[in-house]
Amino acid sequence: MNALGVLCGLPSVLHDAVLCIGRFEHSSSGFNLWSAIYLKIDQSSTLLSVFFIGNSPSRVGSTKVGYDLLFRDLAMTLGIYFHHIRQTVALVKQLKIPKRELSWLTSDQVAELLETIRRTCDNPHVEIITLICLATGARWSEAEKLKPTGLRNAVITFSGTKSGKVRSVPITPGLEARIVRHWKQHGLPNSAITSFRRALAKTTIRLPKGQAAHGLRHTFASHFIQNGGNILTLQKILGHSSLAMTMRYAHLAPDHLLDAVRLGPLASFDSSSTPL
Repeated sequence: MNALGVLCGLPSVLHDAVLCIGRFEHSSSGFNLWSAIYLKIDQSSTLLSVFFIGNSPSRVGSTKVGYDLLFRDLAMTLGIYFHHIRQTVALVKQLKIPKRELSWLTSDQVAELLETIRRTCDNPHVEIITLICLATGARWSEAEKLKPTGLRNAVITFSGTKSGKVRSVPITPGLEARIVRHWKQHGLPNSAITSFRRALAKTTIRLPKGQAAHGLRHTFASHFIQNGGNILTLQKILGHSSLAMTMRYAHLAPDHLLDAVRLGPLASFDSSSTPL
């Protein structure tokens, strides 16, 4: 499309946009700023058509002053238009999406899940991947893609993670030996998430939609904090880029918020001398 086609088509697009946003901002049908902008663009569109179609190239060149004024006028109109677009968008509040509750498994549920996997699962990789997730807080995809180069001296190193960070998490020597045996016997894992979901569905455990495998990560984090783990250490283990993400588990700490008593301004007073 040539320049003339673009220029003549632009007002039509702006017509639709101005009318749409004008109706959004003003429910009344009365004349308002948006109507004025619409009218101005409509007038400029007509003038553009007359100017280009009704004049020869030499005539266009000889009326350069009128040409410049026309485009300056249109530019000012578009400037007002986009200014009010920004103002309108700024007034639109962001939708607040309710945060999903983080579901995690109790020790009894972990035992039930592992027993069901051993008894019913047809994919030999599901159990070892589940154990890695429960032992390290890894995402399912991270545990599934683990290679022998990522396991050394009872430390698992995850690379190519969602956050882009490389992180290392220690495991027990017993789990390390079990992983190595599994690789020798069954080879490296393939896609096993579907088999895991089938096994989970056979248990009495009910997790929110979308939290099936991710529930293992929540389970590690929840038990870690409940057993006295440090929130900053948990952030490093999980690879969270923001501490705010890890703080979702803070309320599970056995002494959660008790520092308000221990570290508050009245902590130095004994019960008999407390000025309350």
